[in-house]
Amino acid sequence: MYCEKLTITVCTLKNKSYIQKT
Repeated sequence: MYCEKLTITVCTLKNKSYIQKT
């Protein structure tokens, strides 16, 4: 997952969801 101009919190949540999905 990448972090562009998103909030750190949002990015972290997305990363966690992505990791859990795998």
